Amino acid sequence: MGYRIRQIEPETKFNELLSIEAITRVVPLVKIQAVLGECGVEGQRERRLPGWLTVVFCIGMNLLSELSMSGVMEHLMRGTRLIHPSDEETAPSSGAYSQARARLGAKVMERLFKAVCRPLGRADTPGAFAYGLRLVALDGSVDEVPDSAANSAYFGRASAKRGDSAFPQVQCVYLCECGTHAIFDAAFWPYAVSERRGGFRLLRSVQ
Repeated sequence: MGYRIRQIEPETKFNELLSIEAITRVVPLVKIQAVLGECGVEGQRERRLPGWLTVVFCIGMNLLSELSMSGVMEHLMRGTRLIHPSDEETAPSSGAYSQARARLGAKVMERLFKAVCRPLGRADTPGAFAYGLRLVALDGSVDEVPDSAANSAYFGRASAKRGDSAFPQVQCVYLCECGTHAIFDAAFWPYAVSERRGGFRLLRSVQ
């Protein structure tokens, strides 16, 4: 397979150089832009971290959870370093990532999840169907969230003899396809909400 180096004009902006095909093949940029428009967070200014790139960065943070925020962006920028030697000078500062995520908000990621995530199994996928019906499963977990007053007030904490847990905790429930393990619905509630109650809510996505 051959490679070719494309011409980069000196005035080209940082965010125009990124081509993150591994993510955008699954989550198309057209879909990301549409959801940003629906949520009204496209923004008028041309930023170093525009909305579409912030979405891709958030997805990258979960795929590369062992890396710092700067490390995630460095990984996403790896392809541009082959063609743009000065990108380290124009990459976002460390504080820009948190600011960009705050501008984006949670609603965009929630709507994007609902628009993109769906069962993937076909009739010939092993374990995906039985007696003509798609096999799905419910699973839950309790995860910790950052220790803030807002998170503590909304999600609550687990209590034990030695006192409350160090971090607020959230009850997570997932609906996934057995044949592919693809999660196609999920919800998050305060710690005190039972997994069983959350599971019944997710039946909204079972046809």
